[in-house]
Amino acid sequence: MGIYNDKHRLFDDYEKELNSFREAGCEVSPSESNAKCEAYISSSECTWKNIFAPDTGELVGFLIYGKTGAFKHPDAERSMAEAYVAPEYRGKGLMSDVVKDYETRHKCIYSMLVQDKNEYAKNYWTKLFDEIGYKAVELDASKADVSGGLVLMGFGPKE
Repeated sequence: MGIYNDKHRLFDDYEKELNSFREAGCEVSPSESNAKCEAYISSSECTWKNIFAPDTGELVGFLIYGKTGAFKHPDAERSMAEAYVAPEYRGKGLMSDVVKDYETRHKCIYSMLVQDKNEYAKNYWTKLFDEIGYKAVELDASKADVSGGLVLMGFGPKE
């Protein structure tokens, strides 16, 4: 199938899952999902980290970091633009490993937008950042597009 097609397949699965948390009328269609994925793949403003299954080497997830521009909050140095691990690979530390590896090279303030109804994601990111020595920080929500049921989260190194 190829890594390019695998990225699109996973991104589509990710958007379908997010649609279950989105407000009515804010769902992402398959064509919009495809366009978003393509924008991330081709952008020089973000870094796409692949997550592979340790047993098969299959692409099972991704973490997309925004470094500049629309991909990050202006008060943060980096953002977690999009993050996903296929359900059958969750709870195995795959995402944690990628975040920890990236964070060791980029100690800074991170921002992310999370679906307000997605309690699992909000709790996951809070716990993970706490484990790696970060605390929640307040970011100015007026500087981000938090429409459509999104909540802005920020994390910075503990002093």
